[in-house]
Amino acid sequence: MAWRYREKKGTLYYAGACRPNPGQASIGYVIKNHSGALLDVYGDLIDPYPLSSNAAHYRALINGLRRASDLGFTHIVACGHLELISDQLNGVCATRKPNMQRYRRKVRKIASSFEDFQAEYISAEDNSHARSLAQDCL
Repeated sequence: MAWRYREKKGTLYYAGACRPNPGQASIGYVIKNHSGALLDVYGDLIDPYPLSSNAAHYRALINGLRRASDLGFTHIVACGHLELISDQLNGVCATRKPNMQRYRRKVRKIASSFEDFQAEYISAEDNSHARSLAQDCL
């Protein structure tokens, strides 16, 4: 019997937090498979200190994408509640600050390892699990 290639689709929910802004930062992410089963959760403080809220969100996305890749996903939808990041990744608006440009390039590089990558904006309520993971670490 010949092997059949199977796509591995999933959703990454990510969030960053910091107190104050900029300040001590933390990240959280949740990875689910195509049927919605929870595969991984993560939340922790991150360095360097201090980081802005936007940088913390980018760091959560980067770490979550790396983990999704490690789990063997070929198709990933990255959902975050910071519309600016999804707009920057989708080319809707420019990324002006040099440090944010570096984060965007890093996301693009990791995203290129997937057959399909989509960045979507979702409401904070729909991202509550990842948000609590990040906020509970502060």
